[in-house]
Amino acid sequence: SGARRARNTPARRAMGQGFDTLEVLGKRLTFRVDPGGLNEAGVVWGAAVKALAAAVAPTLRRRQRRRGAGSARRVGVLELGAGTGALGIALAAAVADVDAVITDLPEVLDLMQYNAAAAAAAGHLAPGSTVVAA
Repeated sequence: SGARRARNTPARRAMGQGFDTLEVLGKRLTFRVDPGGLNEAGVVWGAAVKALAAAVAPTLRRRQRRRGAGSARRVGVLELGAGTGALGIALAAAVADVDAVITDLPEVLDLMQYNAAAAAAAGHLAPGSTVVAA
């Protein structure tokens, strides 16, 4: 799937929490996961994220080229049922001037917010891109 576990401690494994690292669109990103607590919503579906990002990113870039320069160049991405937020974060990391909104059920919000904040704090987002977990 392209995803692998990284930085898992025995305590995190016991709680079902850990981290998955995924390379997508030339970016190496690490996501907190919680399959023990959140089931499917708490994992990174590596192959799906890679395939969808590869399909969507060229469309975003084409749309930006057509719009020209300035604020009209910005494009929005809405990821529903985002789980870890991996797809929206990966697109914001790989494509400049993307405003990604990642959303899921309330019990998943903390995980999405952590991953969005971690990507921004690590400097992984492309210039002008943002990610909001809501």
